[in-house]
Amino acid sequence: MRQRIGISATGLVTPLGRGKDQVCRALFRGSREGLVARDDLIAGKVVHVGEVAGDLPEIPAGLERFRSRNNRLLQAAVQQIAADVGEARERYGAHRIAVVLGTSTSGIDESEAAFKVQRETGAWPEWFAYEQLEAGAMADFIADYLELDGPAYVIATACSSSAKVFASARRLIELDLCDAAIVGGADSLCRMTLNGFNALGA
Repeated sequence: MRQRIGISATGLVTPLGRGKDQVCRALFRGSREGLVARDDLIAGKVVHVGEVAGDLPEIPAGLERFRSRNNRLLQAAVQQIAADVGEARERYGAHRIAVVLGTSTSGIDESEAAFKVQRETGAWPEWFAYEQLEAGAMADFIADYLELDGPAYVIATACSSSAKVFASARRLIELDLCDAAIVGGADSLCRMTLNGFNALGA
């Protein structure tokens, strides 16, 4: 018989709002407030996209190499479960908590801006670091941010990424490689993804 494993804490940052209560209220009333028209993502086209509004937390000192909108979205969601993570760390130990995240975009938006500067000036901007766009760096960022030492990795399988993390984390727990896991994902708006969907006619 398989071990019963549940979700004990949830953090949400979406175009519908932040936190379970706000997102549920917007979802069940059919809100379209997070859907905005943008003309700067696909040349010559206005597209409607889901966009998170409002300020996001700044990446903490010492973790600046991870600075991207994608990681800031993720950090805002993780802050909502920080107390629960702290309790789990006390109960199991930092080495027994995994971080398994999904993404399709990581920090592509920052890399697009950096490539533009490099093409125009011949030099990379001082603020640019590879960890901003590397998909796997998301897990390293959250593990460092939450002071966790367990398995930490990212699954990047397009639209299924953030669903597959749940199955992957379950396997880690069943194999006794950890006792708990931070699971979820983040994707931020970027031209590459939207132009890819546009090229597919989607």
